[in-house]
Order: sequence, then C-alpha cells, then structure tokens
Amino acid sequence: MRPMGVALIALCNFLLAAFLGFLAISLAVRGSMGAVFGAPSNNPLWHYGTGASGWASPLAFAIIAILAGYGVWTLRAWGRKLCIVLSAFIIVRSLPGLLVVFSRLPGAFSLGGFFLLRIAVNILILWYLARPQVRALFQQPPQIETLFQQDQGSRPPV
Repeated sequence: MRPMGVALIALCNFLLAAFLGFLAISLAVRGSMGAVFGAPSNNPLWHYGTGASGWASPLAFAIIAILAGYGVWTLRAWGRKLCIVLSAFIIVRSLPGLLVVFSRLPGAFSLGGFFLLRIAVNILILWYLARPQVRALFQQPPQIETLFQQDQGSRPPV
C-alpha cells in the first residue's frame, strides 16, 4: 500500500503541474503576467512572461512536475530523485522572492507569505523523501499486486 505522505507529494506535484500549465497557456494567450492578472502597467513585477520564454518555462516545469508526480505515485526511484531535485530547485528559486517582500513595490508584501509557504512545503517534502523507510519504498521494484490491489481469487491463471 502507498503511504499517505507519498500520495500527498504526488498530489502536490500534479497540482503544481496544473497551475503551471494554466499559467503557460495564459501567458501564451495574453502575453505577460500583468495582462493575465489585469495589473497596472507601471508595476515592474507584472512584466514577467513576455515572449516565448514566458510561456515555455512554466510549460517545461509543468511537464517535469507531471513526471515527478507520476514517478512518486508509482514508487519509482527516478520519481523520488526527480521530486527531490524539483523541490530543491523550488526552494532555491523562492529565496530571492523573499527579498521582494522587503522592497517598496506595490503588492510585494502579500507575496511574502506565498514564498514562505512554498519554501516550508518543499522543505517538508525533502525531509519526508529523505527518511530511511520512505527511501526503502522507492528502492524496491514496484509489484503489480501492490499497485493494482488485486485479491488472490480474481487473478487470471498464469
């Protein structure tokens, strides 16, 4: 049986992929973060996402998050490693965002809680995936019986 922590980590990755996919589509259609959220054009925070790199980056990370979620859900060793790398990247990428909180840009203070929550969740994911008993789950080859939860009487003869 899959532990609840593993299922929650997979769910977090699938939700991240859905958000990033929506963001990529919105940026491709609207052109910038400011246009997506209807922000005033004089705020430099909202000019992120112009051009092809604006939608390609969230789309690439959405694909990586889907792969990490699938790998963790199916208890694959590569999925655990990919999830660790993705969480570490998110933490490193969120640290400069905390500096925005101390700037005097309009709306910057409200982003501070988001960055702190994102860092805390990803530290928790790293801690959970580094635990020895969780690491052992990912080192075993996945068994068909544990993935599909078939009972003994319903198996076809081999």
